[in-house]
Amino acid sequence: MNTVKMITPPSAPTTTWRRAAMAGFVAWAVFAAIEAGLEVALRFLPVACSGIPLRWNYPLVLLAVYAPIGAALGTAAFGALRVCRKSVDQHRRIAELCGAVPLLLAVAGVSWLQYGMTLNGFVVPALVLIIAAFGVVEFVRPRLGAVLSGFATPWMSGILLLGVPWLVRQATFGTGRFVRVAATLSFLVAVTAAVVTPRLAGSRASTASATSPLRHAVGAATVAAVSVLVAWIGLPVVSSFTPAADPRLPNVILVTLDTVRADHLSLYGYERDTTPRLRQLARDATVYRRAIAPSDLTLSTHASMFTGLYATWHGAHAEGPGVPHALAETHYTLAERLRDKGYSTAEVVANFGFLGPQFRLQQGFGYYTILTPSCCVTSPSYLYRYARAGGRIRVNPVFPMTSRAGEVNGEVFTLLDVWSRRRAPFFLFVDYMDAHWPYFPPAPFDRAFPGKDEAFRLRHFRRLLEEVNAGKRHITEKERAHLLSQYDGAITYLDQEVGRLVDHLRAKDLYDNTLLVITSDHGEAFGDRDLIEHGTSVYQDQVHVPLLVKLPHRPAARATDEAVSTLDVMPTILEVVGAEPARPAHGRSLLGDDERPLGVMSESYAQPQMFTLSPRFRRVERAIFDGAYKYVTSSAGKRELYHLDRDPAEREDLATTEGSAAQRLQAAIDGWVVAANRAAPPRQRMDDPDARQRLRSLGYVR
Repeated sequence: MNTVKMITPPSAPTTTWRRAAMAGFVAWAVFAAIEAGLEVALRFLPVACSGIPLRWNYPLVLLAVYAPIGAALGTAAFGALRVCRKSVDQHRRIAELCGAVPLLLAVAGVSWLQYGMTLNGFVVPALVLIIAAFGVVEFVRPRLGAVLSGFATPWMSGILLLGVPWLVRQATFGTGRFVRVAATLSFLVAVTAAVVTPRLAGSRASTASATSPLRHAVGAATVAAVSVLVAWIGLPVVSSFTPAADPRLPNVILVTLDTVRADHLSLYGYERDTTPRLRQLARDATVYRRAIAPSDLTLSTHASMFTGLYATWHGAHAEGPGVPHALAETHYTLAERLRDKGYSTAEVVANFGFLGPQFRLQQGFGYYTILTPSCCVTSPSYLYRYARAGGRIRVNPVFPMTSRAGEVNGEVFTLLDVWSRRRAPFFLFVDYMDAHWPYFPPAPFDRAFPGKDEAFRLRHFRRLLEEVNAGKRHITEKERAHLLSQYDGAITYLDQEVGRLVDHLRAKDLYDNTLLVITSDHGEAFGDRDLIEHGTSVYQDQVHVPLLVKLPHRPAARATDEAVSTLDVMPTILEVVGAEPARPAHGRSLLGDDERPLGVMSESYAQPQMFTLSPRFRRVERAIFDGAYKYVTSSAGKRELYHLDRDPAEREDLATTEGSAAQRLQAAIDGWVVAANRAAPPRQRMDDPDARQRLRSLGYVR
């Protein structure tokens, strides 16, 4: 009996084109599902960071964006290959690879663009090479390829490319041992499932297996559906907080407008109308017209607000060219005090540098979110977030390098919605960063005030910053006009978003029972005394900040010229909620008449970049305020005295003409320094690559 040998005809061209499109569709859809699942999983961690505010439709958006792109790129890649060699129509596996290769190249390319020739830059490309190697094995050694079945599937590719950065840079970033172990085990389980499942199903190893597209589609849809459900339910960490014993306690919201100086607010007399919404809020609040930040740098000032101590006492400040010192865990922070009183505590910040968990300012916050365009600038595999940032987040960033206030509010409003349903007291800390350099307010605020120079770029600002601060030249009027137009536009945008926050509090019936404190961590210099940016001095442009306090159930328009410090925020909040006062503390409650233990002071430990830029910043600078007098001194020998009522711009030094006042204030500072050095805690300099990278992206270290 003759046996007829069946010969399988080559795939028809149409079928092969369809395979390429389907392979790309599946690979990118699976990638989208895994990205959505990991984004949602972050919300179960006590320390979370996200690229954009999480919404219930986020996984659906990913699938809607990724899958069509994958299909188009798979078809295009196959078409390009067919132009070179038409015989590829006969190889369906070539078509399947054409569907997956664009994804691998895109992920590797984004990683390279973000990090360049650094260790972080090589991690994801190395994973891509490993995945590609498993795909090549099938052609070179078919038997070995069968043994390695499951290692080069779309699921395995997505888990490796997204899971490794997620595990190393996010799930274990600033978390405890239990969370790190749990995240690692979860990752290993996912890897095992991705390897074993295809082999149990009898599928062949394939870099972009399209042999069962329905199975992959069902899997991706399942992951996306679970992500949608979890995101729609709400933020699990927040909803799991234990309610306070007394639901009548007032809510507390502390807002810092990063880098906003007081004299650029129309509420404080500025000629440009930058703050109409804050002016409305002032009808229910006390405006402190002479509020002084305890430092000129984000880290030190926030650590002071959270501990009630000056930087020399709490130790979280810059010192030399390296990464600044973190806050010691032994400090009992404001968030910890309110948490122990039964408050739900949460923090939503845009400053991923000094407010990151590596500096330990998150102590006491049950929920902590850093909002950045690229998820803490540590996960280059997240293509959608990288695209949202315009592909512009990297070691040397350009606009936008931080999340907008509107995106911060998106996260804040979600929290407020949860709390409004629970009717339990909460403490919320919010940080907006739109006024920080490089001053890129969104339209139309970028044209709200005259002076914008369309040709001005980030590289111009970097060069200007270095040359002016190093004393090589002065700022020009055109440069100053441009910077001020954009800075003032950013403040106006912030004012609008603060107004939206107030409106949301009213809409959720939270406004009346909320203590609302709005301030800034420091100001900004624009060329006076040849100083640009901040972290360079204790002059008024860097330490005179806004401060508004709206008390619960006590609306009253009031303004005062009393010299106060943002150190007073902590004791004021503790008094309003009925908590025990902090001991020790250098601030005092703004509601009482207690004497200030150390007067109103401000310190400048020059930011690391400035320390290396010029010898003029290799010092510690301090100022003490006594009535209208302000005395400035530094470890390099500076001695200056100003009368702020007569000379708010600090142009006329009175140290020689009013020597008795200068000597009295110098003695006060000398005694202050002696006491500070005696009480200063032991410090450990941060040696964290992630911390250094974050600060470098914000321009604080080189």
